Amino acid sequence: MVALGALTASALAAGNGNTVWLCNSKFITLERCLTVSENLSTVVFEDMTELGAAQCGPGAVLGEGWVGPGSEDETTSVSFTLSKCSPPPKAENLSGELLTNICTLIVSFKMLNLPWKTVAYLKGAANVGRDQAWSVW
Repeated sequence: MVALGALTASALAAGNGNTVWLCNSKFITLERCLTVSENLSTVVFEDMTELGAAQCGPGAVLGEGWVGPGSEDETTSVSFTLSKCSPPPKAENLSGELLTNICTLIVSFKMLNLPWKTVAYLKGAANVGRDQAWSVW
């Protein structure tokens, strides 16, 4: 997902290998920064225990949230343009096999347990942990 509005980027935080956010090319030190995002490529959502999958084309998934200060971020809303979403013919199971998708029609999408709060760390950072994560973001 690419943040529109207030484009964010990560940079090294002094000394600890953690990440920090930039907002309008400035470090976020006290206030958090609003982000608006949309998917730029097809996103696939799967329930690997039920063999159900849905895919949404570019521009179908819109998100809003906050980043900073430090390495914290929060996703506060996610919405979908259902006309850009469809069930693919196959869905992946827990063994990595592609089998017939049980989903034949997408009626609605709902993201659960919002807001999602995450803490971003650089690869190789010693202290890695997340409260909730959506890997697409």
